[in-house]
Amino acid sequence: MAADIGGLSWRLRAASDLAQLWRSRSRVDEARELLLPIYAAFTEGFARRDLVVAAELIAACGHSR
Repeated sequence: MAADIGGLSWRLRAASDLAQLWRSRSRVDEARELLLPIYAAFTEGFARRDLVVAAELIAACGHSR
């Protein structure tokens, strides 16, 4: 739904929540692949909490295999 209305911040929040769930279930590659393109779409505001959380989650998931 967030994608349909163009809410990039909403998409990031939803993706972060799902990525956290996936990471807790050892699905780290999927979590990272979900978050990366959404995070990369941002061009500013990297000090905002949502973006900081997403960046930390991406880092915690490590590099793709």
